[in-house]
Amino acid sequence: MRLWLEVLAQNAPAIALYEKLGYQRVRELEVWSLGKLVFHRHKARAVPVAQAQKRIRAERREREPWQPADESIANLENVEALESERGAVLFRRTGEVVSLLQGVAADETAARELLYSFPATATSLNWMNGPSGDPFNAAIATLGGTEAARQHEMLLDLA
Repeated sequence: MRLWLEVLAQNAPAIALYEKLGYQRVRELEVWSLGKLVFHRHKARAVPVAQAQKRIRAERREREPWQPADESIANLENVEALESERGAVLFRRTGEVVSLLQGVAADETAARELLYSFPATATSLNWMNGPSGDPFNAAIATLGGTEAARQHEMLLDLA
């Protein structure tokens, strides 16, 4: 059995406790915010959520953190999907804000093209728990986004 958790990087007392209990740091996760999302016409197209999910599962490079995990996404309403030749995303809209839920992209350019393809009514973007090194993190940074938080993903292996 494995127990996973995420803890804010600046929460030193909690990290010390988890490490004392035997948790190991597995990777860094980043939370990004982009206050000015600009629509550009690209070849990404709206597709059924199931189609994008299948592609994301097939091309996923590592395990999804718990918030955007497949099981969590299955409980959400109003999920939308976009796909291009070089990637796919799942997202939700709340007013003018887009929350990127899951995504795969061949590289930063492909990720940026998907971000540019969000509906024109979207003016800002949030991306929670993108693993360090993820192309979407780099794309959001290139577009002027800011890293709002950093978390450690930690694992306790009880096997």
